[in-house]
This record gives sequence, C-alpha cells and structure tokens, in this order.
Amino acid sequence: MQEHEPDIVALLQDTFNSWLVGQWPEARRAYGSVRTGSDATAAPVLATFLHDISGTAALAGAPHLGKVAHVLDRRCRACAWRFCNDCIGERDRLWRVLAAEVERRIAGQAPPEDAMLATVADLLTEPDRHTR
Repeated sequence: MQEHEPDIVALLQDTFNSWLVGQWPEARRAYGSVRTGSDATAAPVLATFLHDISGTAALAGAPHLGKVAHVLDRRCRACAWRFCNDCIGERDRLWRVLAAEVERRIAGQAPPEDAMLATVADLLTEPDRHTR
C-alpha cells in the first residue's frame, strides 16, 4: 500500500487544483458582490466555496489554505455576510491571502507556505473586528 501513496497524494492534489480552476471565477465574483452588498444571492455561493475548501484542502496537502478559508467563513458568518466598516478590512486581508494562494495553485506555482502560515498566524491572533 505504501508504494501507491505518492500516486494517491498527487491525484488528490491534481483533483483539488482542477476543482479550484473551475470554482475560482464564480467565487471571486461572489466575494466582490458580498463585499459591496450588490447581490443577495452571492453569499451562499461564497459560503459553499469557503466551506468546501476548508473541508478538503488538508486532503490535498494544503491545510494552511483550508485554515484561511475556515477563518474567513467563520468571520463572514459572524456578520451575517454583511461587511460593515469595522470588519471589511480584516475580511479583505483574509480574502487576499486566500486569493493569492488559490491563484498560485491555479498557475501551478509552489506556494510560499512559511509566509502564508505567518500571515495566517498574525490574522488569527487579532480579535474579530466586527462589533455588532
């Protein structure tokens, strides 16, 4: 069984990256719509995308990506997917970290995991900015 493990890991990574390629354009549009409040149907699309990444990224060898998605999802849910002035900066920072990683994966580039983990650690130690 051990001789097949690298093949399974590579297959999981390829499948995950292919899924990202297909889902990313819609997720990016959904984030923009949620951020501006311009489309009420965008929140479920974004929520599903973030939930799916947070649940599957570790299997594809990207646990840091799953953690960012999980934190962003949790923080967006805390404000009912409406971004107020108190929380928009933090949500945007999390989104930029997530977007950079997704776009690197789509481009086939190796992610700078140490830098991402340091950024995530900084974000996680900050309190939620939402004050509602």
